[in-house]
Amino acid sequence: MGLQSDVYVGELEHNGAQLQSPHRVTLDERNDFPSAWLPGDRGILFYSDRNGNWDIFQQRIDQTVAQEFVLGPDEQREPRLAPDGAAVLYWKYTTGSQPPAASGIHLLRVPIAGGAPQPVLDASAGAQFRCPSQPGRDCILSEEKNGRRQLIFTAFETVRGRKGEVAKMEHETTASPQWDLSPDGTKLALVGLEDQKNHIRIVDLGSSSTRELIVPLISAQLLDIAWTRDGTGFFVSTSSARESLLLHITLKGQVHELWKGHSPLSTPVPSPDGKHLAFAISSQNSNAWMLEFF
Repeated sequence: MGLQSDVYVGELEHNGAQLQSPHRVTLDERNDFPSAWLPGDRGILFYSDRNGNWDIFQQRIDQTVAQEFVLGPDEQREPRLAPDGAAVLYWKYTTGSQPPAASGIHLLRVPIAGGAPQPVLDASAGAQFRCPSQPGRDCILSEEKNGRRQLIFTAFETVRGRKGEVAKMEHETTASPQWDLSPDGTKLALVGLEDQKNHIRIVDLGSSSTRELIVPLISAQLLDIAWTRDGTGFFVSTSSARESLLLHITLKGQVHELWKGHSPLSTPVPSPDGKHLAFAISSQNSNAWMLEFF
């Protein structure tokens, strides 16, 4: 018995305040996590351990069979679309180390039309990255320094690599904070920086100014966060001992409940047109056996 994560997709209505008819898209019995959509809402990109290691797949939301996108003997995870929509960036972890990639990880770029992967940059273990949806804007990389107590944000280009530091902040939690980049590439939104479970920190990259958005009536830990495609709010997953929630939260602090359950929710990813939301649900996976004539 163990947890199995599957990709679900539902239709968004009323500017993201309602989620209609979420349905399971990945039907295999392994772990699947969505992290991006293909251009033109042609389908989702997700990473899965269905081959015995983590590889990257693509799948239309009206189909039940996924297509291989990036495979290899190492670990390929967290595919995300480049700002120009012409390439996909993803992490490559070298296998054979425990924990994986303890000395570092590699960010690669592969054309959507096909071709050999090309290196973008190397980063320390635990790094995260996000890219805006506007061409010509920089992607952002985060790395933890000073005993994982400091979070450094660096701008980078998908071809030339690192540019320079754009933000720095301290955090007091042992878990890695989760964050997302606004669609126009000008702001960060973070959860999990301090002990305040229901706080969202918004950072303006141009001025380095910050403000705290306190989510009312929510006492559960905010786990994952994703900006809405129009930049007016967020999709957030939460978890407590009693339940898990998927929420839509506006910049004014208005909260709309999209999904409630007892299974853990994670990685909300809105489609480019803002009409669909992909996310992962983790549930218990077990097998029952019957023995006869013993």
